[in-house]
Amino acid sequence: MNDIEKLERLTKRERLGELLLRFSYLNIDELLTIITEHQNSLVPLGEFLLEKNIINHLDLRKLLDFQKNQDLVIDKCLGSMGLMTNDKKWEILTRIDKVGEILIRNGVLKLKDLYSAIEIQEKTSPEKLLGDILFENYFITKNDLRDALETQKQQAVKIMSIVDEITKVTQLPIKSKIKHINLMGVF
Repeated sequence: MNDIEKLERLTKRERLGELLLRFSYLNIDELLTIITEHQNSLVPLGEFLLEKNIINHLDLRKLLDFQKNQDLVIDKCLGSMGLMTNDKKWEILTRIDKVGEILIRNGVLKLKDLYSAIEIQEKTSPEKLLGDILFENYFITKNDLRDALETQKQQAVKIMSIVDEITKVTQLPIKSKIKHINLMGVF
């Protein structure tokens, strides 16, 4: 086993089924039966187990708390080794591009103009949105800003869809770290 495989094994988060086996709530045959029954269910595995009276609320809470503590220990270890933590992975996965990044990527804004607008914002109007400053100072057009905001909106919808799918597949209690975006537009 090489170092990467060892690290992956040490930082693997135990799933609920694995914890049910580990703490002797179920044996392997019982778990396989439950997983087969649960495949067509739309509820998370924990709720399914409660509905089937296989586990009680207190024991489920203990297992979920154990899982949460595992995450904290893993993240602390990874962070101390200078490696990417689960929180950092989620931050990257759920990051929505900033308006300035989108405008530069679209070729409608120069980096020097973005810096100028940021300076204006810092010196005169910290509460004003950067997109508004870029438009008001003729660095971009109204359509450029509208397109960038639409791109942000599409990214947010896509990210929420991905997070929703990951949550359904893994049944992880995902904490949303997506920063608020005004999806209504500015005009």
